[in-house]
Amino acid sequence: MGSERKFRVAVDIGGTFTDIALLTDTGLIHQSKISSTPADPSIAVIEGVGQLLAELSIAPSAIAEVLHGTTVGSNTILQRKGAKNRADYDARLSRRCWRSGAFVCPTCST
Repeated sequence: MGSERKFRVAVDIGGTFTDIALLTDTGLIHQSKISSTPADPSIAVIEGVGQLLAELSIAPSAIAEVLHGTTVGSNTILQRKGAKNRADYDARLSRRCWRSGAFVCPTCST
């Protein structure tokens, strides 16, 4: 029971590509790259991890840890595509919250 192999997966979602790395219990690293899906980043993550696991014949239950990172936020800042000031940020966040209704946020009216 304790001899089952466990693996770690790391995912970095970028604006163009989503990078996946799998670390084995022996320290070997396997890498994969898939096109990002900006409308729903989880699609690229699920597909990319699934493809890498299938290539290596690893069951999803053997994944002990998943690490996640993204360069989308830092790219937004570096490319100056985000909010220009707090009022702009609040207005964008409020519109997004109001439209989605998915969660309540402090800047949304109740």
